[in-house]
Amino acid sequence: MLLAMAAIVGIVAPSALIALSMSALLGTVLPRGLARIAAVLVWLWIQFSTPLIPVPTLNGTAFNLVGDTVTAGFFDGNPIYAPDGPLSYQSEPWSAALSLVWQLALIFVLLAVGSRLAETLRQR
Repeated sequence: MLLAMAAIVGIVAPSALIALSMSALLGTVLPRGLARIAAVLVWLWIQFSTPLIPVPTLNGTAFNLVGDTVTAGFFDGNPIYAPDGPLSYQSEPWSAALSLVWQLALIFVLLAVGSRLAETLRQR
């Protein structure tokens, strides 16, 4: 039970907060319907990449948003996307902690930029 709660807090919650903050940011600059579609498309690009369509993503790097680094570092799990390239990570707790810090910083930046844009647009 405790391990499941840790997995939710370390893997699911940051991903959900990134999706919410990205959607909020897009909602401030785009019309509502278009913002929803754009948020889903960006989220699909972030989460699901395939070797069949060679589009660069953060998957397989220390900056991934899927939770691979946290899964491998804290829970000794196998990553969905194998680490490769110059930004690859090692399956250690310090890399998992660094990944969580990166995700929390991204959440903060997305919310701060979205809030600032919303305030600017409201004052017009």
